[in-house]
Amino acid sequence: MHNLDDHGTMPLTSTPGSYRPLWALLTVALLPLLFAMVSYFGAIAVPEQRVNQGMLVDPQQPPFELRLRDGQVFEAQGRWQLLLFVTACDGACRQWQHQLTQLHTLLGRDRDRVGYQLVMPSAAAQLSASDTAPASEINTEHTAIPLFSPQATPEIQGLWLVDPLGNRVLRYRLDQPAKAVLKDLKRLLKVSRIG
Repeated sequence: MHNLDDHGTMPLTSTPGSYRPLWALLTVALLPLLFAMVSYFGAIAVPEQRVNQGMLVDPQQPPFELRLRDGQVFEAQGRWQLLLFVTACDGACRQWQHQLTQLHTLLGRDRDRVGYQLVMPSAAAQLSASDTAPASEINTEHTAIPLFSPQATPEIQGLWLVDPLGNRVLRYRLDQPAKAVLKDLKRLLKVSRIG
């Protein structure tokens, strides 16, 4: 016979087994989170295979200093930018300029979200327009103007993908195929909400 309290009801008591479902639920919910934190901060079980073809750039790197021929600062106009950094426009440079034109066409309806341009050292500003054929027409007047940057050194040479906010995202070597760039761009534009 159970004792009743003053209100005529049985007192609630917890049995040791009544918390098992709660602990099981917490374990199932928190274990993946704990594993993810250990994996991220401890660099444990990080997959070697990457989806992107280009090399990811350290987000701490400062933005590029890009200027037009007249010295004005280059505006990305809210678009993703493919910047072809070269110290001089040789055969590889001209080949990439042609490939970037084709790549831009292959982007289809997303091509307006991406600009592409040739970037040369600031010292090249004295060169004539015929010596520095630009990669694309990016401004509203559709006049082709190459960009200049003090950062266009041999160490930085290559193709860089820059987001609409000016952050460097991916870097490609000049010996990589344009198909690799196209593959990354299509995937990125599909998931990106900016640009």
